[in-house]
Amino acid sequence: MRALPTWGTSLVAAVVVLGPALLPGFVLVGDMVFVPKLPLNASLLGIGAAAPRAVPSDLVVALAGSVLPGQLVQKLVLLALLVAAGAGAARVVPLRPLAAAAVALAYVWNPFVAERLAIGQWAVLAGYAALPWVVRGCWRLGLQPTSSGRAASAAIVLGSLGGAPAWLLVVLGAVPAYVTGAVSRTGAAEEAGSGGRARALGRRAVLLALLLVATALPWAVPAVARPGGTVGDPLGATVFTPHADTAFGVLFSLLTGGGVWNGQVVPPGRLTVVGSLMAAALLLISLAGLVLGLRRRTPGAAAVTVVGGLGLLVATATAVPLVADAMAGLPGGGLLRDGSRQVAPWVLATSVGLGLAIEALASTVARPGRVLVVLVGLLPVAALPAAGWGVSGRLVPTQYPADYAAVARMVDAADGAVAVLPFEAYRRFPWNGHRSSLQPLPRFLSAVTVSSSDLVVRQPSGAVVRVPGEDRLATEVAAALRSGSPTSRLGQLGVRWVVVDVDGAAPPAGTVERYAGSRLRLYEVPVVDPVAAADPARRWQPPWLVVLWGDLLAVVVVVVLVAGDWGRATGGAPKRPDSRCNADTVQ
Repeated sequence: MRALPTWGTSLVAAVVVLGPALLPGFVLVGDMVFVPKLPLNASLLGIGAAAPRAVPSDLVVALAGSVLPGQLVQKLVLLALLVAAGAGAARVVPLRPLAAAAVALAYVWNPFVAERLAIGQWAVLAGYAALPWVVRGCWRLGLQPTSSGRAASAAIVLGSLGGAPAWLLVVLGAVPAYVTGAVSRTGAAEEAGSGGRARALGRRAVLLALLLVATALPWAVPAVARPGGTVGDPLGATVFTPHADTAFGVLFSLLTGGGVWNGQVVPPGRLTVVGSLMAAALLLISLAGLVLGLRRRTPGAAAVTVVGGLGLLVATATAVPLVADAMAGLPGGGLLRDGSRQVAPWVLATSVGLGLAIEALASTVARPGRVLVVLVGLLPVAALPAAGWGVSGRLVPTQYPADYAAVARMVDAADGAVAVLPFEAYRRFPWNGHRSSLQPLPRFLSAVTVSSSDLVVRQPSGAVVRVPGEDRLATEVAAALRSGSPTSRLGQLGVRWVVVDVDGAAPPAGTVERYAGSRLRLYEVPVVDPVAAADPARRWQPPWLVVLWGDLLAVVVVVVLVAGDWGRATGGAPKRPDSRCNADTVQ
């Protein structure tokens, strides 16, 4: 019953933040593109020419969409992520209901969530939602010799379903939290000289590392096994570094949970002096709460502080040009692109800090002064009111034109790839309120569908930068469209169909019109290489057998470690009473 206020607060905050997104229709914004029914095909496993950026998140959506309508899947996913995030944050440290509810509100209502929703990075929010559960579970895993590890491992697995960026947030939470718990345990006087427990902690660390590696395999194996690998363009290290979204600079923006590179998704009011001052007040109160929690040795306070500090350090480092360039040149350095994502652990720390401050304040004021305590708890809303109602109306649902379903029925009836024109990754469709979003057609079709993988970014100075993509097939198709004989070149690549948006481009010369709708036109390439059409991405995709073996290994490791008892597996000693652990049962 004591958890009801936090779950209730999380639900109410999530509903208000999402607002119109919960109404009928699909929300198409940035990277967030859900369709009525995402086809189940090999690309969901990363077997394709494109980099596996939506692996395994799109597979989860496709499986859910096989039993539920696509728009319902989107609404349930968004709502579940925000509710789980708030409820998890409220449990990281033991707090009374009022303070715990404040933590839940702060972790749902903040610049990080608002900006990630506005830019459509719902999969990143999977890692964000799992983060507090991972921190709490891994800290207890290091602290308590006989804990089963199931809670921590389940949170790691669920968070990692968001793909590489979500997995990185999980790692930033799991490793320092476990180390903090282990150090607290081994540093206690009662544990001095206990070699057996040290060995058990070491074995647990190995199991934790094994689980983290296993949850990365679904996207890491196809990324590494692709011909030429997956190497991001160094330009991305500069374009996607954190930017100031407050009046007080980049560092302050990160400290207050923002710093997104795309200035167009910053909630109204955050850049103003008043908004920045409100954010500063909230930050100071949260920092004071963290200090109080550390001084009082509140269970979990040290872990969340260390986790938050590490996330802030990584995010800040990516804002330094020399560091960002060096990271971009390292294997896997592309994970750190869009460095402001890594500020998520710091958002968790400051949210918990606000709860700790409210707990201390509530214990010092008389009952009439509780109004002040409530007002402090509502500071996240006062500091960023524009985060409400779908980030000030950005998350407005729409309906797909009927042409999309009609084109899908015709295209999926024959072999061959599909090229989408205009050949850009993102579009502003009039039927979607001219909001920028990924091309939705590749998610409608079972056939290999090709649009540009380049990212066109408008910088704060107004300059437009094109960051080259990593899809080799898209590069070849773009070259064919620019050539003097596009139809012949497209046929050699196995492209049978060209879909043209009526507002954007003309069809390549020599193609034959097969469908004319109000929004889309479908054209067929007369002569297509049958071998290329049977598997258009064959030259650029990773070996399917390698990918499947990686997926099988990941599933086996995950099932064993989630279902297993880590306490027995590592030879944990019988549990003894521990006041520090018992304090964590306040909620």
